Amino acid sequence: MSIKVKCIMAILGVAVTAGCTKGILKPQGGMASVAAVYSTSEIESLKDKAPSQSRKSSLFAASYEDVYRAVFVSASQTQINIETENKSKGLVLGTRDIETASMFRKCPAVPTGSLTRRYYYAIVVKEQGAKSTEVFATVKVQGSCWTDFCWDSGNVECNNYSTPHWADRSENPEKELTQLMTFIRNNLIAAGVL
Repeated sequence: MSIKVKCIMAILGVAVTAGCTKGILKPQGGMASVAAVYSTSEIESLKDKAPSQSRKSSLFAASYEDVYRAVFVSASQTQINIETENKSKGLVLGTRDIETASMFRKCPAVPTGSLTRRYYYAIVVKEQGAKSTEVFATVKVQGSCWTDFCWDSGNVECNNYSTPHWADRSENPEKELTQLMTFIRNNLIAAGVL
């Protein structure tokens, strides 16, 4: 290969690499708060709004007091950071962060390492009778990702992923919610209530 061809290839390599180094980590303002993700007006209509894969409910043959206590303890045991709770309204809001593999890695210049996925939980406890209490839980998610690398066509996907949204199947909402409900049931059994 001639020196002229090698120089041209080197210049092209530098240009391509330079084009791949202007990436942006999304979301740029950081992760949202759980209060911003679940508005007060939305809490009342979660059963109607949440898609089936992002919600779970269970009816427990126990008093409201016992179930609310079990929900509070179970949320902590499943590593949910409780940010807001209101016992009189039967409401627990929290988040859980996990480290996840980088998404939208379509070119080698995207930084490697783990990114954050934040789950947002809204747990509503409602008394149905003296010894009957329903727990309804929903989960939304927001993830961090890199965009604008190598003329990446995934920018729309990254923008959507980095905005709080209802968890879809790839984000394991059923696993998250089933684990929470299992802990609630186990804590009620351990307390001798069920």
